[in-house]
Amino acid sequence: MQNKTIKLIAIISLFIIICIFPIKVFSSWVDDAKGFLDAADDTAVVDQEQLHKTSNDVYNILTSIGMIVSVVVGIVLGIIYMMSSAIDKAKVKESLIPYLIGSLIIFGAFGIWKLIINTFSGL
Repeated sequence: MQNKTIKLIAIISLFIIICIFPIKVFSSWVDDAKGFLDAADDTAVVDQEQLHKTSNDVYNILTSIGMIVSVVVGIVLGIIYMMSSAIDKAKVKESLIPYLIGSLIIFGAFGIWKLIINTFSGL
């Protein structure tokens, strides 16, 4: 019973840290950046179009690299699975779970990045 309570408290604490803390940090970061730009003289101009284009370029490059790495690793695991014995097939199946989790993290991170950029680009 005590272990379940500790686990529940840890999960709730992690949820609060993950969900609430970054929002406060991000809003503080945006306010600090706006204050920095406001404090500058009139010669400091941020080209929004260039910034958006650069962000899209970096996003596309990193997404492409993530897709290529994910597909290549999947192909290698598939080839190893087809060519191996029963014991080696079990090892490939064991490494399939970290592969799937890694792929979800890669594509989820880029999805979250795109969502944040699209959400806060109007600020």
